[in-house]
Amino acid sequence: MLGEAPDLPPLHLFLATNYVGLGELEKARAAMAEARRLGPEFVERHLTGAINGTPMGRKRAQMFARVAAGLAD
Repeated sequence: MLGEAPDLPPLHLFLATNYVGLGELEKARAAMAEARRLGPEFVERHLTGAINGTPMGRKRAQMFARVAAGLAD
C-alpha cells in the first residue's frame, strides 16, 4: 500500500508504529521522520494522543508513535 500512496503521512506513521512493535527502532525512526516531513500536523496529533479508537488503543498508538519519534524509550 505504501508504494501506491507514498505521500500519505498516515501510512508512514502506521509503518513506524508497527516497526516499534517489532523492535525495529531504526526503521521506526526513519518512517516517523518521513511521516513528519509529509504531514507534521498529522504526526503531532498522534504524538499528543488526539487520535480515534478505544482508550487502550489510543494509549498504545501514542506510545509507539512517541518511541518512533525518539520521544520515549
